[in-house]
Amino acid sequence: MRMGRKSYSQKCAAYAAIIKANPYISANEIGRRYAGTDLAMRKQDRNDFVKGYKDQRSSADYFKASIKNSDMTVKTQLKLSRMADKTAYYHAKNNTRKGKAANTKNIIFPTVEALENKTFNRVPKHGPNTYVEFYG
Repeated sequence: MRMGRKSYSQKCAAYAAIIKANPYISANEIGRRYAGTDLAMRKQDRNDFVKGYKDQRSSADYFKASIKNSDMTVKTQLKLSRMADKTAYYHAKNNTRKGKAANTKNIIFPTVEALENKTFNRVPKHGPNTYVEFYG
């Protein structure tokens, strides 16, 4: 018995959960896993989403490493980490062919790099081992 069609957002959420659990999984492996199910996605959309999500996740991980070496409060670091994860997901989801078509409001979903630039706007270039001080 067929359960019902899944929305594009539900499919992307399922794919993102698999990538979080196994960051080195390929788009083709995910496609084989969901072939013939309600979570199957067109190859082009699947490849675009997986590539974009992996790129954004690596940027988010770099961003999280950068803010760990700052004197931000733990609460602020957690908030920015969650924001980086959400930004990575939404940017990947809304930059596939199907995502652009579904995004009728033309909302801009900035990348994790945009979040990093906003956070470290007036701070000189830094590496993951640099200590950054923030003043309120």
